[in-house]
Amino acid sequence: MLFKYNPENTKQLHDEALQCLRNLKIYAHSHCCIGTEINGVLNVIINQDKSGNLCEPQAHKSLFYIECSISSKRVFDNPPISNMMKAVIRKKIARTFFNYASTVPTVDVALYTLIDNSKLNMLIDEHLMPTHNIENIGNIILCKPLSVANGSYSLDMDFDEEEALKSFGGLQNATFTKITKTSPITRKSAPNKLNYSQLLQHDQKEVSVENISIRSAVGAENVSPSQQSILSATKDISSLQRVSTNIDISFFTNLANSLDNFEKNTIGKF
Repeated sequence: MLFKYNPENTKQLHDEALQCLRNLKIYAHSHCCIGTEINGVLNVIINQDKSGNLCEPQAHKSLFYIECSISSKRVFDNPPISNMMKAVIRKKIARTFFNYASTVPTVDVALYTLIDNSKLNMLIDEHLMPTHNIENIGNIILCKPLSVANGSYSLDMDFDEEEALKSFGGLQNATFTKITKTSPITRKSAPNKLNYSQLLQHDQKEVSVENISIRSAVGAENVSPSQQSILSATKDISSLQRVSTNIDISFFTNLANSLDNFEKNTIGKF
């Protein structure tokens, strides 16, 4: 269940990734309430449309569906995340991209999180864009891979939301209600999903801030030789950032397709 390309180790892969995500810098760009606790029983609504709250948070705990983006650097630095994603990527050649820092893509996941009523005020960009420890907001009970490189690679997994919440999230005693056509009770604008370039900009933000600070401190005219060197260096770094953020992630997709075709043609000759 869940991870089609490594079904025998599904729970282990999931739990290791979940533990890793609890203390990882992530960008939570959208969320909605999908369950509330009433009289000690958690009532969960199952609906594919999660563009808005499926129910209103109550006085006790509520279950939230939170979509998050993870930068390529943090994916590569945390093998449990890479291993989980490789277990759901359809093309074998695309899975190898996670083995190298230069080709590892960005990743989007959904975190099913139990949040106490007293922490609902933390569901704002100030605490979520980014968050270094989402456990400060709530308890993550389930992680679902959503996309790789903004959807450039196809994912293939056996995901039943209710079964996953029971088996992996520990919600065996919860009540589940399936809704197939009714829209969420509240609507939100399109999620502020971070793409590859935006994640790079977030990770490298400190360099730009340093550049601005130096200019403000020394002025545009009275700059010492050492300060000129610093300004020149930071300017060069900023230029490199702009070049890197303009790299279209489709490069990796084209590379995967080319390698895939090469593999097929080579095999066909023998």
